Amino acid sequence: MVGTIAAFELRQRFRRISTYVYFVVLFGLAFFFQLVVGGAFPFASVDYGTGGRVYANAPYALFAVIVYISTFGVVITAALAGQATYQDVDSNSTQFFFTAPITKFDYLAGRFLGSILVQLVLFSSVGLGALAATHTHWMDPTRVGPERWFAYIAPYFIFVLPNLLITGAAFFALGALARRMLPVYISAVLFLVGYTVAGILAGDVTNSVIASLVDPFGGNPVDYVVRYWTPFQRNTQLIPFTGLILINRLIWLGVGLVLIVFTYARFKMGHVNQAGRKKRRQILADSDEPAPVQEIVVPVLHPAFS
Repeated sequence: MVGTIAAFELRQRFRRISTYVYFVVLFGLAFFFQLVVGGAFPFASVDYGTGGRVYANAPYALFAVIVYISTFGVVITAALAGQATYQDVDSNSTQFFFTAPITKFDYLAGRFLGSILVQLVLFSSVGLGALAATHTHWMDPTRVGPERWFAYIAPYFIFVLPNLLITGAAFFALGALARRMLPVYISAVLFLVGYTVAGILAGDVTNSVIASLVDPFGGNPVDYVVRYWTPFQRNTQLIPFTGLILINRLIWLGVGLVLIVFTYARFKMGHVNQAGRKKRRQILADSDEPAPVQEIVVPVLHPAFS
């Protein structure tokens, strides 16, 4: 049943034009940013603080492009994960799902899994955009190094997928429990504000470890680990999944798991009728006053046998 609901979520998402708009926007951002890194525009350049000695397709450069663009795509995650269950409330179809032979686990797991799979497809456009830009004739050949295919894939396993699970769990919990989208979008803004604050803290060497642990997206621990890497290391070595990076991922994946368990415990498979709730409140408020007694006049019946 979980797979059926997840497949239903995928089908309906890929029928919407907004899904393809998200894909094109993320692809275009990665494509443009990679061209800037590769020296395609003389008036703009990105050198990652090494004087332009890091290749545009180096493991560290690809990590920066894929992870940072995916991080600022948190608004898309909020829209998809938050609406996973809210869409049923918005379309007045909760009565149908909640009275069907579907368990709470099937409903929540299917909706959440479907939204995560859709997001994986969408955010794959970031890596595809970077790959496409790297092989265009606009790139400066001196800024392109040996191609390493795993350098495009590794950021997804270590950062993008865990980030989708973490932020998706938070937005899914708000959408399912509050049954409103406004708290979801507010929390997306707070995530970005928190990420900015963590980046400011990371600039202070004394706070680097704390900033690395409180960053839910995992960018600060990477900056801490590779802070003293040489350009040769950034060009050749993959981001290690050890130390502060591993601890950060485990902490925030644990937070995401707690949010999912909390959502399952608090979620009620029931329809909330706001109009009925207000009417019941009014009835209870009026019940304190005695109702006036009204006489009922029974009409006299005159049968006709014609």
